[in-house]
Amino acid sequence: MPIIFTLGNPGLKDRHWAQISEIINVPIKVDPDLTLAKILDMNLGRYVSLFESISDNASKEATLEKAMDKMERDWADLYFTVNPFKDTGTYVIAGVDDIQLLLDDHIIRTVTIKNSPNIKPFETRIL
Repeated sequence: MPIIFTLGNPGLKDRHWAQISEIINVPIKVDPDLTLAKILDMNLGRYVSLFESISDNASKEATLEKAMDKMERDWADLYFTVNPFKDTGTYVIAGVDDIQLLLDDHIIRTVTIKNSPNIKPFETRIL
């Protein structure tokens, strides 16, 4: 049933449900009381072609959000080792190779995410 795959998408957020509500001119409140039986009773299957693009965008947005979350987690437990440089009173960061690889990888990912047409909801976060 296409309606299950479309409206059962775990990537759908409140903003997507607002778009769906706009299409059918009925506010849909997503809560445990919203069942498949209620959706079928509302005859939403006839709108499934309109819902598919919303659901596809929600999936793409969820993928971008997961990628950004993973990048944040990659940096969360990273520690920099700082060693004194001779007797100059300055310090240098040790073990920069792994840090540089991670930074290079994340720069490429960030540019890719930033250029995605589905970045609008997270634009301020990625910038």
